Amino acid sequence: AARGQLVRSLEATALLQRVARGRASRAFHAPKRHAAGTHLQAAARGRAERRYSLRQRRSDMDAAAARVQGGIRGRAVRRYYGPKRQVAASVVQAALRAKRDRRNAERRREAHDTIQRYGRGHLARLRARLWQRAATEVQKTVRRRQASAQYAQQRAAALELQACQRAHAGRAHFLAQKKAAAAVAAAWRGFVA
Repeated sequence: AARGQLVRSLEATALLQRVARGRASRAFHAPKRHAAGTHLQAAARGRAERRYSLRQRRSDMDAAAARVQGGIRGRAVRRYYGPKRQVAASVVQAALRAKRDRRNAERRREAHDTIQRYGRGHLARLRARLWQRAATEVQKTVRRRQASAQYAQQRAAALELQACQRAHAGRAHFLAQKKAAAAVAAAWRGFVA
C-alpha cells in the first residue's frame, strides 16, 4: 500500500512539474509569439491592401477609359446616325400613329354598327308589338262581329221558336175553347130540345 501511495505521489509531482513548466514556457514565449503573429497579420493585410489598391486603380483607370471611349464613340454615332435616326423615328411614329388611328376607326365603326344593330332591333320589336296590337284589334273586331251575328241569328231563331210555341199554344187554347163551346152549345141544344 505504501508503494502504491508512493507511485501516486510521484505521478502527482510529475503532473505539477509539467503544468508549472508549461505555464513558464507560455509566459516566456507568448509575447514573442503574439508579436510575431501580429507582425505577420499586418504584413499580410498590407500586401492584400496593396494588391487590392493596384487592382482598384487599374479597374478605375479602365472604367474611366471606357467612359471616355464610350463618349467619343457615342458622339461619332450620334453625328453619323442622328439625322437617319430622326427620319427612322418619324417613320416608326407615323406607322404607329396610323395603326392607332386604324384601330380607333375600327372601334368606332364597331360601336356605330352595334348602336345601329340595337336601334334596328328596338324598332323591329316596336313594329312587331304594333303589328301584334293591330292583329289583336282586328281579331277582336272580327270575333265581336261574328259573336254579334251569331247572337242575332240565335235571337231570331229563339223569337221564331217562341212565336211558333205561342201560335201552337194559342191554337191549342182556341181549339180547346172551340171544343168547349161546341160542347156547351151541344149541351144547350140538348137541353133546349
